[in-house]
Amino acid sequence: MARTAIVPVAASRNGDIAETQTAVDQANGMVIAAANPDKLVLRITNTAAAQHNAIIRGGDSIYPAWMSGQGDLTFAVAASTGVVYAGPFDSARVLQSDRSLHLDFDSGFAGEVTAVSLP
Repeated sequence: MARTAIVPVAASRNGDIAETQTAVDQANGMVIAAANPDKLVLRITNTAAAQHNAIIRGGDSIYPAWMSGQGDLTFAVAASTGVVYAGPFDSARVLQSDRSLHLDFDSGFAGEVTAVSLP
């Protein structure tokens, strides 16, 4: 199945953000198309009864992710009301060859993701 799309909310200087949350798709993973990881922050919540990991996948090729050999980035999100803010990310490590960013989750993960694109 296809990954669930996350559309980042654009932040502006001296402005506010109308937060848009997307439910975690643990089974298929999630994708941010045309991502700019260097200016991207994710807010990840966990509503499951146990701690779980959110995983930003390392890039799938040397170009554009010449540092992809460093592997995935894993963030532990606490149980029940856990919140993690992750990013900005190094595009040389996490950008996929189609210019997207892939986000996966441990089995049992439940919650929401908000993506914010910084100015």
